[in-house]
Amino acid sequence: MKNGFSTLMLLLLQLQHQPTLAAHGDNMGCVGCAITMEHAFAKMSEYALEQGNRMSLTEQSTTQVDISSLLKTLRDEVPEYKQYSPRAGSVATEMTTKWVNLVATSFAGDEPLETNMYNRTHHVCVNLLDYCDALPPPSLTLLQNKCEMCKAVVADIVMVVQRHEGGYALYRTKPHVYKVLDTACSSSILRIPPHIHTKFSKACEEIVEENEHELATAIINDLANAVENVCVKVTGMCSSQQKESDFKYIWTSSFHQVPYDRQIYWAPHLLKYAPKEPTEQVEVEGEKEKEEDNIEEIEL
Repeated sequence: MKNGFSTLMLLLLQLQHQPTLAAHGDNMGCVGCAITMEHAFAKMSEYALEQGNRMSLTEQSTTQVDISSLLKTLRDEVPEYKQYSPRAGSVATEMTTKWVNLVATSFAGDEPLETNMYNRTHHVCVNLLDYCDALPPPSLTLLQNKCEMCKAVVADIVMVVQRHEGGYALYRTKPHVYKVLDTACSSSILRIPPHIHTKFSKACEEIVEENEHELATAIINDLANAVENVCVKVTGMCSSQQKESDFKYIWTSSFHQVPYDRQIYWAPHLLKYAPKEPTEQVEVEGEKEKEEDNIEEIEL
């Protein structure tokens, strides 16, 4: 964070005993955890900026702050929580009360930067608090195949939109969807692994910039099939000959995991466990009669 001066933030917290963590089944709190980490990052960044603006251009300062005290009021101070699903709000409360010191520890010692937020969120939501399952990293195919990249980009946007299901009166209306599209690519750095983010972000910007209205319409009209509609019919990055399952098994961020009954997409590594799609059987005229002629009657 550069504002014409050098700022060194030493972020401190009060260390308290932490109880044993319990697993959170079926990814019920995964999205809420990711959302809370994003808002915690925004609050820490705002605080750092405020501290920096109070200094002279040549001053270097070490600021000590009890991070946990800043995070305890997070849910009440962020109006967006009223627009998320109720579950996201419950997770925010849990993370800023029961687990506040663990969350605070993840920010300790570093200046809050977007570039380290993915690893920080993964550490808290996957490794420490077990709100999200650990998923395999994206395959090289994602970076090498324009269709796979298109599917991943559109699916990421769809899942950000879905965060507001059940909690936002304007859910999937034009104001809601266009608001998401305005920041979807720039905020992806918080959700996408660093080693693929550069290419992901570039693809996202190209898809949104060139097809914003068609993308919005696809999400508003048919959320579940938005990926196929955009990547086949709008961008042409995917072939219309692809199987239906190709648009259901899509790589998405670990932070987009939801309970089974709310899933739109499944991780690609689960494709091997998926039921086989039925193949069309075309019966050639006369073949059935020929088979019947070859059947011998056997008297018992």
